Amino acid sequence: MVVSSEGTTAADLMPDRESEVRKWFAVAGAFVALFVVTGGLFSFPAFFAPLTEALHASFQHLSFTHSTAFGLYFVFGAVGGYFANERQPRNIVLLGALLMTAGFLVSAAASGFQQVYIGFGVLVGIGLGLAFIPAIGAVLRWFPGQSGLPMGVAAAGGGLGILILPVATHWCIGAIGLSWTFAALGGFSFLGGIIAWLAIGRLPERRVALAQKDELRPAIFSWTFGLIFAAGLFASPGLHIPYVHLVPFAERAGSGHSAAVGTLLFVGIGNTVGRPLLGFCGDKFGYRNTLAALFLGLAAVLAWWPTITTNFQLEAFSFIFGALYGGAAALTPALIGNYFPLQIAGSLVGFAYLSIALGAFLGPAFAAIAFARFGNYTLPILTSAALALASAVLIWSVRTPALSDHANR
Repeated sequence: MVVSSEGTTAADLMPDRESEVRKWFAVAGAFVALFVVTGGLFSFPAFFAPLTEALHASFQHLSFTHSTAFGLYFVFGAVGGYFANERQPRNIVLLGALLMTAGFLVSAAASGFQQVYIGFGVLVGIGLGLAFIPAIGAVLRWFPGQSGLPMGVAAAGGGLGILILPVATHWCIGAIGLSWTFAALGGFSFLGGIIAWLAIGRLPERRVALAQKDELRPAIFSWTFGLIFAAGLFASPGLHIPYVHLVPFAERAGSGHSAAVGTLLFVGIGNTVGRPLLGFCGDKFGYRNTLAALFLGLAAVLAWWPTITTNFQLEAFSFIFGALYGGAAALTPALIGNYFPLQIAGSLVGFAYLSIALGAFLGPAFAAIAFARFGNYTLPILTSAALALASAVLIWSVRTPALSDHANR
């Protein structure tokens, strides 16, 4: 049983009268939010070639824009997670969706690349972060102790977004043009935000504004959280370089633009399968063990990437990578929710994602610089593989819960 430092048990937080249907509606709302957020973020590579042609944007500028969105996504995840603990999470999710809508509309009206950078890189990036972590935090509050499967189901929305939206974006650009596609993504973000707001629903007041300030500081500076934070920092480049550079890698390997964008389909399939499957494995075998094994697998698959020479190998890599990324997205919040009191879990997930922000921002940018200098991605990819191996060691080093009496298996 999960016990906070103030003696609040999971049973206290989950009275019998709260129905299973209500809880799974919240999961459905988080599913929709993550579909919109993750799909919107990873649709941007489909714009690379059209933006280069229409606005004469360089590959480095486009990579920097995507990296900025990634970085702000994780930075503002901490902000959203903190405020969602004191306010209704669904309201923060809706605010994030509205900022995404504004960002896509600014990009739709762009007459120069700077506007796209402000619209997608800044506004969409901030909106992504505000919507993402509060949606996860809501699921953690509804499912204390055993959140791996519910978190995996919710996170599968992100995998499905990666599966559908990049390809749909590529098709829309060809059918209705660049500006209208940006506008369509804005409208989709608005609609998704409203649906998520309704489905997540209003948490009972006992779940909001719970004592967190007295517990948050010692949790952040605990050895357990420090190891989780460092593991996320080291794994982050390897988790994000493929997302930004997989399409350019495929194009430079001889694939056409449509086929290269199509590799994201396999990432999305793997992501969709990996999130609930690895979330279930976390419930069964322990979040620490499963996440550490996942980072070990990430190191192995990254080491394989530079040797890939065929489309089939690239598709297999994309599927495995997508599954590993999806598993990390599901298991990291579940691990934190299992090691720390529920009152601060949402905030801690947001702060943990700050570690990922640095790698998400610098990793793809480093890969772009390395490619411009050496003509290949070998150096950043192998560096990321070594860092992912270090992440596995760090997670395996997490032995005892910090502020909870519930030990991870």
